[in-house]
Amino acid sequence: MRHLPEFAIRHQTIVITLVLLMVAWGSISFFTMPRREDPEFTLKIAVVTTRWPGATAEQMEQLVTDPLEDAIDSLEEVRLVRSISSSEQSVIFVELEDRIPGSRVDDAWDRVRARLRNVPLPEESLSPYLFDEFADTSVLLLAVHQQPLDGKSVIDPRFAYTPRQIDRYSERIRDALRLLPGVAQVARFGVQEEAIYIETDEGNWATRALTTDQIESLVKAHNIVEPGGMIDSPEGRFHVRPSGDVNAVELFNSLTVGVVPTGNNAVAV
Repeated sequence: MRHLPEFAIRHQTIVITLVLLMVAWGSISFFTMPRREDPEFTLKIAVVTTRWPGATAEQMEQLVTDPLEDAIDSLEEVRLVRSISSSEQSVIFVELEDRIPGSRVDDAWDRVRARLRNVPLPEESLSPYLFDEFADTSVLLLAVHQQPLDGKSVIDPRFAYTPRQIDRYSERIRDALRLLPGVAQVARFGVQEEAIYIETDEGNWATRALTTDQIESLVKAHNIVEPGGMIDSPEGRFHVRPSGDVNAVELFNSLTVGVVPTGNNAVAV
């Protein structure tokens, strides 16, 4: 160390160059270093859940949990697999190896999902769900609802919004939030699913010899939600769209469910 000052005096050009390089390096690092309120980290833990209504804990363990565990544990990225089997539900905790870098964690979970899809399960309706978004944190929670007008205790039915109108308004808010910088994900909760209930008098069904299974088959036959393909002609290419999409109450009311004979004639009902 006693020769360092002598070296610096004799080789001023080298010393000045090194100092300038260090100053430039420090300046670039200062302006490019990440700045986050919360540290960025990647969790290497996921949960696989499977529901089987009516199954006992023993059935879940033998027919669902064990096959899924064997498929997951065969991956080289997986370090530990733990499971809990109860009535109608299977929960499997999956941990990845510590050596897996954060940039490869999503690829590892994709491989786990691919293995889960190839596991034969007792029923085709069973679908294991992998949840790996534990690191996501909700920073803002918005509620979309309707309140009575000023001075009123109840909502006037004339000005009441339907659930569908509120749903559309929440969709507009979601789309606007997605465009904001820094927003990674926007999710909606409590959305009411639309449903059409078919109700009638049981006596009328018995007279026409109708059953719920027949009504269900009739609706499925009329509700065609499939592409019709394309037709090429000298005038151009035309898309064929089936017109059997039943998506409104009026269309259900117009369905013909049978024919009732009335003397020499028949009436469609």
